[in-house]
Amino acid sequence: MFIDVAKYVVTIVVIGGLISEHFNVGNIWFGFIIALGTGLIGFLVIPPEENK
Repeated sequence: MFIDVAKYVVTIVVIGGLISEHFNVGNIWFGFIIALGTGLIGFLVIPPEENK
């Protein structure tokens, strides 16, 4: 579930960055940091036998 959330956040950041009028690097980095954090949490909560 957390990995899906990370994918959704990355999608929102990319689409938002493409259609926004003002290119704000800080918001893009913040979005990618949130996505990385949720992706790492999602990877760590997966049981070891499913990590293959």
